[in-house]
Amino acid sequence: MKNISKLAGILLTYCVLAGLSAYAQPSAPTATQQAQNFQNNMEMQKPFLTLYPGTNAPETYQGENADIGEQHILRLLPRSTLFMVSLDSEYLYTDNALLTTANPVSSTEFVNTLVAAFAPTPFRMGPGRFAPEFGYTGQWFDYGLGGNSKLSGATPPTPIDSIDFNVQSAFGGAKYYLPDNWILYGQVNYNWYFQQNSTASSPSGRMFYRELVPDLEVERLIQVTHRAVLGLTAAGDWHESWQINDPHDLQNRADGLLSVFLTYQVTPKLIVQPYYRFQYSYYPKDSSGGPVRQDLLNSFGGSVTWFFTPNLSFRVFANDDIEHVRSDSFAPDYHDWNVGADLAYVFRF
Repeated sequence: MKNISKLAGILLTYCVLAGLSAYAQPSAPTATQQAQNFQNNMEMQKPFLTLYPGTNAPETYQGENADIGEQHILRLLPRSTLFMVSLDSEYLYTDNALLTTANPVSSTEFVNTLVAAFAPTPFRMGPGRFAPEFGYTGQWFDYGLGGNSKLSGATPPTPIDSIDFNVQSAFGGAKYYLPDNWILYGQVNYNWYFQQNSTASSPSGRMFYRELVPDLEVERLIQVTHRAVLGLTAAGDWHESWQINDPHDLQNRADGLLSVFLTYQVTPKLIVQPYYRFQYSYYPKDSSGGPVRQDLLNSFGGSVTWFFTPNLSFRVFANDDIEHVRSDSFAPDYHDWNVGADLAYVFRF
């Protein structure tokens, strides 16, 4: 009963946040790039394990020590659970909200994320541990709160919150934790993109983009010292998409990603994590509907995370995204610098 009351309080709080976000009409190419960049950077900025601060015996999955011997650094929460709810509020400054080359528009972003999932504690299967996960993600992107309120160069002047949008996702997947700190991961997401503000031509709540995204990932964790772990990741995905404007399949693409990060435990509750990520994207059609577009994205960043409790954390971060578009004269190269702070709560029961 106590867990149900706590969960109800969390969901009520997040309904209020979602209501504050309810005002938008972004373009599908920009919104999808913003959301993907945000999600990838957020995953790289989070400490790589669910931490139990104050310990120095890590397990990349619960029960790993029994399999391969005692480790060091960080540790998964030992209590067996079935469900997970996470709330994440991130406030940041960006110097290029529209991801353009000419006349970039600076702005603030307020991004709220809710995840609710069936995510049982990893259990033994073969030589490793298996961790399925099925659930829902809601993500709300709001621009200009406490910062620039207009899109520069627009005639007539246009509020920057006209590009607000939200993404609703259903997902299912699993991780497989192998001995020697190898992790295999597969997931399928179905994402719906909605505008948040009404305009003269369309109402709020209009869906302007949707996609089915299967992806695969392999990760290797390497113990560097008793306080530091190096992570190497390779991943690939495919976006089977539909956008409201013709041609409807213009955003179909394949992504290949390589990343490296270093997690360093300064104190039992303070974690520093720099990272680098490279992404190659292949579009069968360019932005004018012609053949083949290729994008190269380099991302550099880092975060500092403080754990108030094993469930509640505060993170400050900075990242720099540099995009180069090949063989497409209409799609812009861009350079996007972000700095901000994040408050996250994870509840498992």
